[in-house]
Amino acid sequence: MKNLQFKKMALGLTVSAMLVASMGLVACGGGSSSSSSSSDTSASQSQDAEEEEAEESEAASPDEAENTNFTEVTIENAAGDMLDGIEVKLNCDYLENKSELESVAEKIIFTGNIDAYFDYRLGALEYRTVKFETEILNDTDNFQGNAVVNYTDRETPFTRIIEHKHFYPGLETSSTVVTREYSTEFTRGDEPYYPINNAKNTALYEKYRDLSRNIPNVIFGGRLGEYKYYDMDTVILRALELAQKES
Repeated sequence: MKNLQFKKMALGLTVSAMLVASMGLVACGGGSSSSSSSSDTSASQSQDAEEEEAEESEAASPDEAENTNFTEVTIENAAGDMLDGIEVKLNCDYLENKSELESVAEKIIFTGNIDAYFDYRLGALEYRTVKFETEILNDTDNFQGNAVVNYTDRETPFTRIIEHKHFYPGLETSSTVVTREYSTEFTRGDEPYYPINNAKNTALYEKYRDLSRNIPNVIFGGRLGEYKYYDMDTVILRALELAQKES
């Protein structure tokens, strides 16, 4: 039983941390990346809790039905049974519902800003945020030939261009959609994407980390919870390490 619980916690932490590392999101935040996910969280419930009956969806147009079906299949294939037995709440700000959410589980995985968790009592950590500019190109079916092209020169104002169709090999369309990403300065209320790991911020984070050790039932993880830049491979490893520690 202990081994099974470890595997479930490892998977749950991996999903949460991967989301934070790749998208700046958290496991049970708002419905989109523009929501205030910096103070969202995921809380695991016991497996034998009663499952609520799913509400019947309203009739949708063929296009909407196709999109919905694609989304459901994608999520099912990606997550499988990882969230089995875990209640997921959307549009839920953790800090605004802190007392309620901290009472529903013995362990809380918090992947939001660690400074926000402590109400910025020691000062605010610094971040970078990202602005997205999406464009539909009706005059071409292939803009750049790849899903992601990065731009590292000083003159180009954006850091990369994403052409979404190339994430799905073999997809044939008469047009294409591209998104340009702009790295911008962060102000409170923006979506935090990247920690700024200089000496000043690192020293402040270590003070917040010391505070977090006084709350053993809360696991701080991901880019925001640990104030560390994680790539996908390192964040998966870190999630497994945290799960092993808690098992």
